[in-house]
Amino acid sequence: MSTLLQQFLAYSRRNVIMAVCLGLILLTSAASYVLWHYQRGLVREHTSIQQRSESMLRALAQEPRITTEIANVAVALQAINQNVIREEDLADNLGYFYQAETISGIRLTQLNQLSTQPPPLDSLYKSIPFTLQATGSYVQIIRFLRELETGPRQLKICTYTLSRAPSNGDPLKPGTSTPDLMMLESTLELLGRP
Repeated sequence: MSTLLQQFLAYSRRNVIMAVCLGLILLTSAASYVLWHYQRGLVREHTSIQQRSESMLRALAQEPRITTEIANVAVALQAINQNVIREEDLADNLGYFYQAETISGIRLTQLNQLSTQPPPLDSLYKSIPFTLQATGSYVQIIRFLRELETGPRQLKICTYTLSRAPSNGDPLKPGTSTPDLMMLESTLELLGRP
């Protein structure tokens, strides 16, 4: 054994109480460190549980509002699902545009339903594209677009151009042209079932 260790053992035999106290201090320090580390872990876990319980209490306090919002979302989804078109129902799909034509007073000169791309497998809906060309006054065209947008179908106007319609009148005869006639060319998409 080394001389330092022999001196320490000899000193501890002479001072037993001090050696026991030193051992107890080391033992309690190690136990204190382990307990302090364990207590920090418990405090973190308690804080996490407390935050989750507070968020649950807030959610429970807002349960009537959340229930109302869920009911409103369910009603909106039902309305959307009732007004979704089917690609194969061509007459019904085109009829939607003809109804807006009748209400607004414009004249649809061209209306086509285009073929669609296959939707993603997890998609509940797909976009069914249409192209149209219509003539009428500016007010009639705006009324037609408003009828389409505020109608029951879910519609997205992709592109549109508004220009002066070609004149059908004879330039040599005054009063036969229609200078206020506008032409709308548009590409639209309606929400449909896959």
